[in-house]
Amino acid sequence: MAFSAILNSEIEVGDPITQSLMQKIKDNDDFLNSTIGTLGTFDVLNGSFEIDADSDTVPDSWTKALHPGGSGAIAAVSQHGTNAFKFVVPSGASNGGGTLTSDYIPYGRLDYYDTVWLGVNFWVEGGNAVGVAVKILAYNAALSLVNTATVYTATSGYPTSHDRIYLWQLTATELPSTGVFFRVQLEGGTIGPGVTGNVYFDHCTVRPRVPWNWDESVTFTEQTTTSATYASVATLTFHAPYYMYADEMITFPVEIKNSATNDTWVRAKIGSNYSAEYKIAPDGTNYEACNIQIPNTLAGNLTTSLDIELKTAAGTAYAKKTNAWAQHSLLDYRRP
Repeated sequence: MAFSAILNSEIEVGDPITQSLMQKIKDNDDFLNSTIGTLGTFDVLNGSFEIDADSDTVPDSWTKALHPGGSGAIAAVSQHGTNAFKFVVPSGASNGGGTLTSDYIPYGRLDYYDTVWLGVNFWVEGGNAVGVAVKILAYNAALSLVNTATVYTATSGYPTSHDRIYLWQLTATELPSTGVFFRVQLEGGTIGPGVTGNVYFDHCTVRPRVPWNWDESVTFTEQTTTSATYASVATLTFHAPYYMYADEMITFPVEIKNSATNDTWVRAKIGSNYSAEYKIAPDGTNYEACNIQIPNTLAGNLTTSLDIELKTAAGTAYAKKTNAWAQHSLLDYRRP
C-alpha cells in the first residue's frame, strides 16, 4: 500500500461520493497511520511488522510475492513486538516460500556516515535445509532498478530460534552512487532446495552510525622561525567529514620550544579564521605540548587546509607534531 493523491476531478462540486474515492481516502489514512507508527531516520518503515491497517496479513509498507506453492502472512510471535512474518515452504524442487520487500528508502552519499548497518532477525523451523536470502535493491530517481546485491544467502547454519539478529554493513557495493533509493528484500524459502519448513523474519532495521569523533594521522617535522610576527611554518591537510558543520572543533597537539628562554607563541589558521594563541615561557631545551582547537569554518569540504603559525620574542622558535592524532569533535552525533 502506498499514498495515492486525490485528484481535483474526484472532488468537484456536485459530483457524487463514490466508493473508489472513499477507498482511496481509507487507504491513504491507513498508509499515513502505518508510517507515523514506524518513523525513523534512514530506517525501514514498519520493520517489525506490527501494523497491518488493512488486515490483509501483509505488513503495511511491505510488498509480498510468493514462489510456486508458497504462502506467507503475519504471525503472532512475540520476538520484537508482537508480530513476525512467516513464510511456509512446501516440498518440491520447483517450489519455495516467497519474498517480502520493503518500501523505498532514500539514501545519499555514504561518506556522510562512518558505517551503515542492516539488521534482520530470522529463524527457520522444521530442521530442513530451507533456503534463506537477504538482498538490497537499489533504484534511481525514476525508480528503475540499478543494482541487486545479496548480503546473505544460506541453506544451512542459520538460527532455529529467534535469539539472534544478523548485522551486515552496507557499502557502495549495496548502495551504489547510481542509486538514490533502496529496498530491503527478505526471501524465505528460496526455489531449489525442495524441502519443507517455516521461515520467520522480524525486526528489520537500517541504522547509519555517525561517529562522535573522527580521528586521523597528521604530523609535521621540526620547523623553525625567528620572526617576531606570526609566520606560517607548516600546512596540514585534514580529510574532514562531509557532514561536519561550521564551528565544530578540530583538536590536535603541537609541541613548541625556543632556543633560549624567550616567550614563544603558536596558533592555527583555517581560511581567515584563527585559533586562540598559545604562549609558553620555554626552558631553552625541552619541547612543551599544547592542544590547539579551531572551528572548522570550511565545513562541507572534504579536505581542510590548516596553517600552523609561530612567532618568538627573540631567538629561534621551534614547532613540530609527532603525536599523530587529530580529532574532529562533533557536537551532535545525530547529524546531519
